[in-house]
Amino acid sequence: MRLHGHRVLVTGGTTGIGRGLTEEFIRRGNTVAVVARNSRHLAELTESWPACQPIEADLTDPSTHAAVIDQAIGRLGGLSILVNNAGVQYRHNYLDDPAEKVLAEVRRELALNLDALISLSVLALPHLRQADEAAIVNVSSILAFAPKRSAPVYCASKAAVHSFTRALRYQVEREAPAIRVVDIQPPAVYTPMTAAYGRKDQMLTVDEVTRSVFRGLERDQAEIPLGKTRSGRWLLRLVPNWTYRRFRDG
Repeated sequence: MRLHGHRVLVTGGTTGIGRGLTEEFIRRGNTVAVVARNSRHLAELTESWPACQPIEADLTDPSTHAAVIDQAIGRLGGLSILVNNAGVQYRHNYLDDPAEKVLAEVRRELALNLDALISLSVLALPHLRQADEAAIVNVSSILAFAPKRSAPVYCASKAAVHSFTRALRYQVEREAPAIRVVDIQPPAVYTPMTAAYGRKDQMLTVDEVTRSVFRGLERDQAEIPLGKTRSGRWLLRLVPNWTYRRFRDG
């Protein structure tokens, strides 16, 4: 697909992968709106990229979803690409951590990682159908295929994102073939969310992810596995138990 002249909405676009994708969309001549709940991060983004349209919202609150789509369309003059990138990961020990704390964080993970993604996709589809060329781009994870012990719900939410994206693609390719439904599958990427969890030299950089994602979009890939996700999925077919053991500790 072409990657210029689009009206793009990116969730979680002020840091990490979302920031990288946002900046590249702008460089390529697209009009971009970004959703985030942190007003300071939004201000920093728009200071660097004045053309970017900021939308402040907490996507864990379902009542904000319709307003976010409406604001994006009002500011962009339409919508042709939705990038569902926003996500959060909590680490839990279900045997020892207080149940109240675990459940509160679980609800936030599911609300942001899965419910908001589905809701925004459903709300965006009528508008995407009006574009000559459009896309829903969902960010899942290598952990959708091989979970780690420390983040069960994060892994489960990403597995659900992968499954939802594939099933939605089945619907859309029959009824609205101008809309592409894309699954981005990164391994560990060095971002503010992951900086405390591993060594930087063992993770992909945001720049590496951005280049690979745009290359995959240009090639009309339905699924874009990045870095270790490519080899990990291959190994799961050949030696699944060994691969699960390799990934279970992150």
